[in-house]
Amino acid sequence: MTHSASQLTRRFPGKRALVFGAASGLGRETTLLLLDAGWRVMAADIDTARLKADSSLGRALHSGVDVKVADAVQAVVDETVVAFGGVDLVVNSAGIGAGGRFEELPVDVWKEVLDVNVLGTVHGCSAVLPVMRQQKAGHIVNVASAAAFHALPRVSAYNAANNG
Repeated sequence: MTHSASQLTRRFPGKRALVFGAASGLGRETTLLLLDAGWRVMAADIDTARLKADSSLGRALHSGVDVKVADAVQAVVDETVVAFGGVDLVVNSAGIGAGGRFEELPVDVWKEVLDVNVLGTVHGCSAVLPVMRQQKAGHIVNVASAAAFHALPRVSAYNAANNG
């Protein structure tokens, strides 16, 4: 178990986590880390087929969610609370990118990237904060990419979504 996971485990012996964007990337790796540390994890992602097909994630509960939809995010938080009796850690790791020159990206692509990467995080925080306030404990981790610190060429929408 890593140092970070053991610190969290000591602080939250109930070990209940919800990870958005759990089917790939940092969300998947965080889910695996928590599972290996003995946490109960709700792995949430829009790509439910990928969640189910990944045998490494088999020990987690799975939930499909489009983080752009506040009510859908709230439903996953509620599902997690029912399944685990609360939630100690939420990881907002859902994100998408879009490549292309600034002048070539249609507005609907900008909207999709901002809705997932920015509003998806807002929805995750808004849905879980009342639960954590009631429990008087919990952590929220919002994941961004290196684009938050160093803008990359030809991915202006992604850069903007990570620099907010």
